Amino acid sequence: MSNDHDGPGPVSPAMAPAGEPEQVNATTPDPVVQLILDTIYRDMQTPQSHRDALTDWLLDTQSHTAPLEIGVLLPHLASHHPDLLKRLKSDWRVRDELASALASIPEG
Repeated sequence: MSNDHDGPGPVSPAMAPAGEPEQVNATTPDPVVQLILDTIYRDMQTPQSHRDALTDWLLDTQSHTAPLEIGVLLPHLASHHPDLLKRLKSDWRVRDELASALASIPEG
């Protein structure tokens, strides 16, 4: 197997030359953002209208080539979907990561 990598994106560990750290693409999504979105979209108690509104906002306002930043997502949820944010704060799967992310966002 060759160690050459011509395409965009991360180099898999199998392709990374021995002794070199794996390259990470700048478009790698924040795992906390991914966890929050997965929780919202998989929770059947989340109203479909909330999911649709969030999807519309994501598609209409966010870059299609860069990852969504936690500092953009959480203020949007706080101002447009406070009930979703409240439910996330009590969800055992995301509450600790969410609390850390909220603490790291400067108030403004």
